[in-house]
Amino acid sequence: MYLCACGVLGNKFIHKGAVSIVRIGICDGNDNSLWQLQQWIRSYCGVFETDLEIVAFRNVEEFFYAASLRRFGVVFLGIDGPDGFLSARRFQNE
Repeated sequence: MYLCACGVLGNKFIHKGAVSIVRIGICDGNDNSLWQLQQWIRSYCGVFETDLEIVAFRNVEEFFYAASLRRFGVVFLGIDGPDGFLSARRFQNE
């Protein structure tokens, strides 16, 4: 199961020249799940010809460090047990 958090208003898109792209952060400790979710997102966004940047993380601390440096328009956090929910709460509060 994933928690999906979407950015609001100006945080939703990154402006790259005249093109707006969506920056998506994915965090999951399972390599297969991480790969599969990336494929689904690329496929879905391809249908709508959406430019996107997907940044994948296997470790939640690496994700939080990267999120402190740049904004993500959409975030998928893999939820496994209480640690996943605590990470989601931490992300919401930061």
